[in-house]
Amino acid sequence: MAMARSRALLAVAVLCGLAAVVLLNVYLQTRERALGTTADLMQAVRDLPAGTTVASADFKPVAFPELYLDAFRDPKTREGSLVIRKEDFDHVLQRPLRRDVGAGEFLLLSHFEPPLGPALNAVIPKGKVAVTVPLDRATRSSELIAPGLQVDVYAVTEARGSAGGMSTELLLEDVTVLAVGSRVLLGGQVYGGRERSDAGTVTLAVTPGQVPKLAPAAVGRASILLALRPPESPE
Repeated sequence: MAMARSRALLAVAVLCGLAAVVLLNVYLQTRERALGTTADLMQAVRDLPAGTTVASADFKPVAFPELYLDAFRDPKTREGSLVIRKEDFDHVLQRPLRRDVGAGEFLLLSHFEPPLGPALNAVIPKGKVAVTVPLDRATRSSELIAPGLQVDVYAVTEARGSAGGMSTELLLEDVTVLAVGSRVLLGGQVYGGRERSDAGTVTLAVTPGQVPKLAPAAVGRASILLALRPPESPE
């Protein structure tokens, strides 16, 4: 009798264990579907003080839900991404850190002094490309223009014909400034060169279809004038 009861209890325990495994698998599959795809981010395995040269042994790839990558977007522009993914890690190897990285922290672009070369592609908004155009001294407005601001872009050219004069044409509206000279917005802060009024170039985030409009200015055939837009345009 006692043996039969023990067998019954053992069978119940086995069934409960199997049910737990099934429920766990269902939970994990449901959670995976809810989180969607993941991105491999680089996480520090130890404390790294500022000045440390980035090495492969100091970081490990960690799967992070794409759904929550907005947490790493620029807090000012809400565009681009400040986190360094596994596929971009080679771009920062052997580069010194500009600030401390604690164990367990993800590696960010703001941990470095820009420019970071190809890694800066990560701050370009999705679906956009970065185009650098010169600012002519006569139309230079870099004293007021800073990375992260929204601007309207005008082309200033010499008018044809005997009348002469200047001609102004609106090229693009509500364009994001990615960089002014070597000054770049990362993590809500501007990094890079200290020049402001002497900046001779500006880098803009535009769609591929807008690139031809900036081509004349990019090769010096037209001057660029940037007009600041208000933080929030009235509807």
